[in-house]
Amino acid sequence: MRVNGFAWAQYVVLLTLMVLKLSEKGGLSERMSTNLLRFFVMAYMAGTFQQSLVFAGWQKQTRELAADIGPGIDPVFITGTYTSLLTAHHAAIQHPRGLRARFFYLTGRTVITCEEDPEKCADLPPEMLADLPLGEVEVHHLADKVIVRLSSQEASLQD
Repeated sequence: MRVNGFAWAQYVVLLTLMVLKLSEKGGLSERMSTNLLRFFVMAYMAGTFQQSLVFAGWQKQTRELAADIGPGIDPVFITGTYTSLLTAHHAAIQHPRGLRARFFYLTGRTVITCEEDPEKCADLPPEMLADLPLGEVEVHHLADKVIVRLSSQEASLQD
């Protein structure tokens, strides 16, 4: 993602240099190069806007879940898999670490994903480890921990 940004920046510099060089001649080449530069700037702006929409669903869903978790110091355990969240697919989240880091960022709590560390989840109540239907998410506040239950089934972009 970052490499793409550097490539675009280099591309803009080259286009600007081309416009400046062609502007020296004046006439049609000046107008064409200026219009070409404007076109690419607008295309980049449209692409940037489109890219920002990819993460909107993921950000909204994780903010809502973080609000359900609430403030505190108790650890958060996440059962099931992050791939059960369709918004994770749309945002191209590729590892459970993405969900863990997002919840840590939003809540400030220690976050443990049972998908990554199943041995740390061995002492959770059995009913908290039971699978949920795909698409359902539950947040449970226990005495010394918070459990976020996800489905263990993977959501599909074709659904």
